[in-house]
Amino acid sequence: MRVLAVLLPLVLAGCAQASTRPDAGVTVLSRLSTAEAQALSDKIVSQEEYSAANAMTLRCLNDAGLTVTDHDGDVLAGATIERPTGQDGAEESSCLAQTDAIGAVWVLQHELSPSEREAARTEFVRCADAAGIETSGADPYLDTLTRVLGRLDSARSGGSDGPADLRTLTECTDRLVRAETVALPGLAEALRDLNPAA
Repeated sequence: MRVLAVLLPLVLAGCAQASTRPDAGVTVLSRLSTAEAQALSDKIVSQEEYSAANAMTLRCLNDAGLTVTDHDGDVLAGATIERPTGQDGAEESSCLAQTDAIGAVWVLQHELSPSEREAARTEFVRCADAAGIETSGADPYLDTLTRVLGRLDSARSGGSDGPADLRTLTECTDRLVRAETVALPGLAEALRDLNPAA
């Protein structure tokens, strides 16, 4: 038997939505791997460095004997990890730890403003509606999000409960994940003070 775990993208590694600790930004930069120190030597993560970090994480997961599916090349957004029953996820954690600072700084560099995030939420509701998800309730965004996640979960487990276009819903959700991803608390200050060579 296999256990499935949805891998949040490297872009989400250590992000504030997963941790609200005020020192989370300091923590992620406190123990840099060699790859992280090299990428952050100029305190900027380029597209090439970010892609290389994703590729490194993917190789690490594969080398650990884990099967990674539902990803687009080196982009790990929404990827699914299959691991043997009994494994506790330590392999994923170890692989992600090698590059999570790179992902965290990438998020900081690409974080949306509050108005951009609100526009993305509105677009998500429109996108889901076009895919067949009907919205009701006082908060269209949360209602739509709940319905979309339920539909995707049902589809992954082999169920079918409506006409929604799964490919479109996945695309809607992928865009929303990027929009909702926020930087770790304190990361900007910690990055400013970072001395990767130390």
